[in-house]
Parts: sequence; C-alpha cells; structure tokens
Amino acid sequence: MSSPRIIAYAFNASLYCPCCTREALAGGNLEHTGNIECQIDEHDLPMDLVDRHGDPVSPMFSTDEVPDNGVECHHCELVIEPPPMVECHFETGLTIRMRRDAAREISCPGRDASEYCEYWLSERDSGIDWDKLTDAEIREAVASAGAWTDEDLEDDHENKLRLLWLAAGYAHADGQF
Repeated sequence: MSSPRIIAYAFNASLYCPCCTREALAGGNLEHTGNIECQIDEHDLPMDLVDRHGDPVSPMFSTDEVPDNGVECHHCELVIEPPPMVECHFETGLTIRMRRDAAREISCPGRDASEYCEYWLSERDSGIDWDKLTDAEIREAVASAGAWTDEDLEDDHENKLRLLWLAAGYAHADGQF
C-alpha cells in the first residue's frame, strides 16, 4: 500500500489544491510561523502554516474520507478528488455507476422521489454517463423491474427518471451507503 499523500489543504473554512495553497502563501494570505524545526511537505510547503485568522492550515490526505460532493479547490475549482460512486446492477446485465450523494438523496424511503430524480437528471451531474446508454437499454433495464406497462415505457425521459430511482434503490438495498 502506498503512503498517504496530501491532496488538499484546509484553511479559511475551505479546501484548496496544493498550487492555490502555494499562491496563498506567496500572496500573504498564509503565514509561516517561523518555526526553525518546521518540516517541508511533499508540495514544498512549510508544515506550520497558519491562515490570516491564526488558525493552522490542515492537510487533507488521500486516505481521508472524501465528502459526498468530492473535493474541489475553493479558488480554482479543480476537482481534486471526484465524488464517491455506487454501482447498481440490473437483471438485464446493465451496470450503472452514479454518485453516492445522488443515490442517497433519491432513495430516501417514505417520500416521493420524482423531484429529486428530475433535479439529478437535469440540474446536477449524477455521475451516470447517459451518452453511453441507449434508450433501448434504459427501457429494458426499467422494464426488468416489472412495475410499468409497455405504454408507460414509451416515454424515454420518464424512463431515465425511473432508472435513476431504481439504481438509487438498488444501491441502498445493497448497503452501499
């Protein structure tokens, strides 16, 4: 197993990539406390940095749990670590990978998930690569659940919403979150 690496730094209540952290230090937004015995990390940054409030700069390691929305640099918006994904398997052999936060929000028991499915289909990136799926594959996977009539399955947009809902439910049932 490889040793943990620093993937981001937390300061000023946000996460920053190593490059933007270096720029913050050069721009005077971070300070080196002057500890003579301070070590330099893998990104050539002093390990005793503090932000403008005097709070220590904390590294985020590759072994730390990635938040559901992934890790993005607050300054340059670089995606440092993508959001965690879940895998959903259909009886037809189709496997869907989708963001864990999308699956969690869509599969919440006891409520109508329609608006959440629509949101994740049209407003957010659910992590599903829709371009790699044909309407026929989606229709077949949705039909395998046995809950819709042939007439229901004629609407391709509704089938994508149903696929999101089913995939999220399968991931939940499999204990992936």
